[in-house]
Amino acid sequence: MKKLMLTLLVLTFLYSKASSQTTDIAAIKKTIEAEKAASDAANYKAYLSHWVKAPYSSFLYNGILLTGDALWKTMDERWAKAKARKVNNTRSDWNIHIKGDAAYVTFNQHSEDIEKNKITETVEGRFLEKIGNEWKIVNMTAVTKAKQ
Repeated sequence: MKKLMLTLLVLTFLYSKASSQTTDIAAIKKTIEAEKAASDAANYKAYLSHWVKAPYSSFLYNGILLTGDALWKTMDERWAKAKARKVNNTRSDWNIHIKGDAAYVTFNQHSEDIEKNKITETVEGRFLEKIGNEWKIVNMTAVTKAKQ
């Protein structure tokens, strides 16, 4: 009987952990998708709501690295001139690793700018932290794929 109870307890724990992991994965994807949608809509307030505004936050795009105060200053300047764009984004090849309240994510992104008739393919990574019950971006890394 003790063995059965222990087995049930272990199975309950494992199910709970797997269920929590699934919930976190969905929340992480939602954060990344909402951050990009806010960017395309030129909604700075919504965009910032998906970030951890900390000295160690960073943004790396095609070899340009911004961190801390320089990141936020550049963001403020960029967003002051931003205009909404109609972009269809799809992500594939998600790779998500969660460890406690931190997560590392990689994926491919296909962005189709409808107005400019331009397609951009990127390989992207994010580092996120769970603040309260919300996943927030700490680092964004993106590299444009070479045309083949």
